[in-house]
Amino acid sequence: MYDNLDFSLSRDKVNNIDFLREVPKRLERTSEHYFNDNQDVCVTGYLGTLKVVVSNRAVKVKDSSFCKWLLGDNLQGLYRGDVERGFDKLSDLLCLPMQDANVTRIDLAQNILVKHDMGVYLNHLGNLQYYNRLAQNNGLYYQNGNGQLLFYGKVHESKIKGVPVPEIYKGRNVLRYERRFKKDLCKQFNMPELTVKSLYLEDFYVGIMDRWYNDYVRIQKLTDIHFDYTMVKGKRQVYEQSTLYYVQQRGGLLNVLNEIKEAQKKKELTPKQANDLRKVYKDACNSELLTSKSELIQELDCKMKESLRFYR
Repeated sequence: MYDNLDFSLSRDKVNNIDFLREVPKRLERTSEHYFNDNQDVCVTGYLGTLKVVVSNRAVKVKDSSFCKWLLGDNLQGLYRGDVERGFDKLSDLLCLPMQDANVTRIDLAQNILVKHDMGVYLNHLGNLQYYNRLAQNNGLYYQNGNGQLLFYGKVHESKIKGVPVPEIYKGRNVLRYERRFKKDLCKQFNMPELTVKSLYLEDFYVGIMDRWYNDYVRIQKLTDIHFDYTMVKGKRQVYEQSTLYYVQQRGGLLNVLNEIKEAQKKKELTPKQANDLRKVYKDACNSELLTSKSELIQELDCKMKESLRFYR
C-alpha cells in the first residue's frame, strides 16, 4: 500500500493562477525563504501535517507523510481508492488540480505480523544484487541510487516518536517492509510522465505492488546449515560440509562474503580469485543435502505472499 508520496504541480499545468498570491493564504504556519540574491521567493506552509512548498513555478508536497495527513497515522496504508479520495480533498483545499501533479517519490509499505522478534528474520536476509546491504539499530536497509528497501520494527519506531500504537499491534511482533522509489521515476517505470492520476489506475497499482513483492523475493535468503555424516555420500559432500563448517565458524555467509570483499580491496585477492571464492561459499550454502530453507523465512515468505491478496 502507498505511504509517503512526493509530488509537484508545475505552473504550465494551470491557467492564469499566481501560485505565490493564491496558495499561501490557504496554508498554516507559513514562512518565506529568499534566494538568488533575494530575486526569488518560496513560501513553506502546512495543511495539518502536510508540508507544502510554493514558488512562482510550482506547488510541491514533500518530506511529509500523505498517509498520516489523510488517515491520522502512517501505521496504516493507502489503497488506490484512498489515494484518489485524498487527492480530491487536497485539490479542494488548495483550489488546484493536484491530480495532475507529477509524482517524484513513492513509498510502499506493509506491516507484517510475525511469530518472533524482528531481528531473527533480518539475520536470514542476505544480499540483493545492485543494492548495498546496510544493517541498522532498528532494522535493515538495501540501498542504491534510485531507491531503498527497508525492514524495521514499526511499533518500536512509533513508541520512540510517541505515536499511539493501535490495539491490533500491541504486544505483537510487527515487521514493516517498505519499498521506496526516490529518483528518476519515469525511467524506473518506463513512462513519459508519471502523474498522481496514475497512482490509482488499477494496472499501475497492481504492477507496482507486484514490484514491491518481487524485490523482496530477489533478496538472497540465508539457509540453515546441517552437519550430519549420514548425508556424506562422497568427496563432494565432504568438501561441502567442510566449507559450511568454515562458514558457520566465521559467523555466517554474509560475514564470509564481507571478508572476501575486504581482502579484494586490500589487493590480497584478484577479482577472479574473489569471484571464485564467492561462488564456492554460495554454492555450498545452497546445497540441497546439507542446508534447508529456514522456518523463519518460510513463515515470512508466506506472510509476504498473503499480503498481496488484498492489494486491489
